[in-house]
Amino acid sequence: MIDEDFESLHQELSDKLEDIQLLVLAGSYGEVRRQLHSLKGLAKAFGFNDFAAEVHAAEETPTNVTTLQPRIDRMFRLLDAA
Repeated sequence: MIDEDFESLHQELSDKLEDIQLLVLAGSYGEVRRQLHSLKGLAKAFGFNDFAAEVHAAEETPTNVTTLQPRIDRMFRLLDAA
């Protein structure tokens, strides 16, 4: 059961991150900020602390593709390592 719960949460975080990536590419930066904040809260609530720290850093990053894409890439790597 725990493995299934972890996989479900991991998939949810990954899906949300993919949605954020699409919003970045579309230039919807206000929504990007809101979604990052939500993603950070979810990650923190379930102990994905390194991931949450990277999401927080992305929240503090100027909102454009050039600055956010490397952060998003790092978040995907952190999720893969979890």
